[in-house]
Amino acid sequence: MECKICGQATKHIFSAKVLSKYDAKYFECINCGFIQTETPHWLAESYNSAITHLDIGLIQRNIKYAGIVELLIHLSFNKKGTYIDYGAGYGMFVRMMRDKGFNFQWQDDYCSNLFAAKFEAPLYPDANDAEMVTAFEVFEHLLDPRKEITRMLKYSKTILFSTELRPSKDLNAAEDWWYFSPVIGQHIAFYSRKSLSILAKEFNLEYTYLGNSLHLFAPKGKAVTNFLRLQHRPKLKWLYETFMLKKMPSLLQADYTFLVNN
Repeated sequence: MECKICGQATKHIFSAKVLSKYDAKYFECINCGFIQTETPHWLAESYNSAITHLDIGLIQRNIKYAGIVELLIHLSFNKKGTYIDYGAGYGMFVRMMRDKGFNFQWQDDYCSNLFAAKFEAPLYPDANDAEMVTAFEVFEHLLDPRKEITRMLKYSKTILFSTELRPSKDLNAAEDWWYFSPVIGQHIAFYSRKSLSILAKEFNLEYTYLGNSLHLFAPKGKAVTNFLRLQHRPKLKWLYETFMLKKMPSLLQADYTFLVNN
């Protein structure tokens, strides 16, 4: 089986029972370390519910990333720009960021927009002029990473995403790493830093690991130095967030007025 990232050969490392009933093979690239399942014929069944009932960390994850992304925008991006949350699920993160004053829009092919209705991103953007695309817990679901990244880049030249990096140790069974989650059946792609660097380079972008399972694909020369400095200095980060970070006016009231009139 050929690696979806670098095109090199892969080796079969183990099989696992997906959705507790399908025997599925997992393959590891001998070059970049990317791990992929065999062609996932079970996907339609695994997405009977777009968000699995086992994802009990969804709310905590949104709260965590809302604070991190707010800081990143203040330090490195245009606070008044447009942002697209790709694979946005129920729209909770979009609503939270709009409450913080940022013009986030919702995009998801599979899930109902419960919390950010009327604030959807265009299906066919005219230009990639959004400040940034965010994609949290999306990359591990991608059947064709290049195709989806190409689509994300139609919105923006910058992609901020979360996914767990595969451990450096040998993985010989699904039990060796919780992120495989075969019982759910939706996780089919698992990345190393090398595989993400290869992907970024293919799109003429730079790859930066930001910590907290967050990754950035951005145009070459994009500076996130101040953000990284604060991430590694908790006391300085606390001082900045407490005394220097100037909050944006919330969009909550403006959004409510818009919804009432539309």
